[in-house]
Parts: sequence; C-alpha cells; structure tokens
Amino acid sequence: MEDERAIKMTLLRSESPAQAWQGIVASALNDTRKITLGLANSLDNYIARKNGGFDWIHWSKEIAQISARFMKTVDALLIGRKTYDGMLAYDQTSYPGAKNYVFTRAKKKSAALKKNLATKKADKNVEIITEDGAKFVKKLKKKKGKGIV
Repeated sequence: MEDERAIKMTLLRSESPAQAWQGIVASALNDTRKITLGLANSLDNYIARKNGGFDWIHWSKEIAQISARFMKTVDALLIGRKTYDGMLAYDQTSYPGAKNYVFTRAKKKSAALKKNLATKKADKNVEIITEDGAKFVKKLKKKKGKGIV
C-alpha cells in the first residue's frame, strides 16, 4: 500500500539514519543548543520494514513516561518528510509542545505538504524546510531555546 511505504521512518535520504545526522551534528558542534538523535531501531539497525512498516515498535507505559520526561527538555523537533507522511496517515499533524521542522528536498513534496497542512486543522507548530539541513540546524542552534531532537 502507498500508506505503508509513506510510513518508512527516515530522517533524510542516506545510507543510514546515523549518516544522515552525522553531517548535521558535525556542522553544529560548536553552537550552544544540544541536539539529541531520537529514533527507534531494531537490533539489526533498521528503522522500518522493507515495506515501510514500523509495527515491530512496541510502546509501553515505561517508555511513555521516559519519553514524556525527555520531551520537556526540548522545544524543536527535526522530522524527515517520510516520517511526517506517516504521522499524517495517523492524523497526527505535529508533536505538541515543540516546533516541528519537517525536512524535504523535493519542491513538489514541499508544496504537497503545505497544501495537506492547509486542509487539516491549522498547525502553527509545523514548518516545512527545503533548505540544506546542516545550514538550517546551525542557524537553529544559535537561537535561544531548549534542546533539539
């Protein structure tokens, strides 16, 4: 199904999530705000099934409590477009309590996301980002705020 492929959890197109973030984090190391990589991955280091599914991720009360405590320490979330597509498929337009920056390199996808957001309940916490991720994060880190995930 198209929705299953859209749910594939990836931050940026790369060989692995770690490689995607390596350039972003490396370029912003000397700035003040802390960046934390937040994702779920399997023991064999996958973040989604080949079909994009993430049904192998199991949520528990303990994980919810840990996550809630952590989310109080951040005010900005960096989200890949395909992950955001998955959120929209579940009618989740943002993570509450933080600014959500959705990254896409495709101009057509950017326009489609903005149109999709306009048709859903307006969510002022979401901003679509098409500029270079490393440059954006470097600027974001210089702004005052809590942590970034």
